[in-house]
Amino acid sequence: MSVLPRDRGHGVGGALLERCAARARNWGVRIMFMNCLVENAAMMHLARKLGLKVAVSGVEAEAFVHLPRANLTSLAADAVAEHLGLFDHAQKSYWLALQAQLPH
Repeated sequence: MSVLPRDRGHGVGGALLERCAARARNWGVRIMFMNCLVENAAMMHLARKLGLKVAVSGVEAEAFVHLPRANLTSLAADAVAEHLGLFDHAQKSYWLALQAQLPH
């Protein structure tokens, strides 16, 4: 997972990590692992913030979290998030195409 420098500090990384965990949970994954360099303070912070247990070994850090089993609420939330994301993408694509057709 990576966030462009200009978009860091706005919650994008946390949202991506939460979405990954939710999707993995609903696909039946029971443990989520993460690996990063120890110098990646932002990723280490996100991991701890989202409840991952972090272990440092030399220049690398590994983290994991036990994910709860999927339930009706998590499956419904995932479906809603997926459809909202698709709708948002379609809407933005439409506006970009429309702007490209306008005279400059």
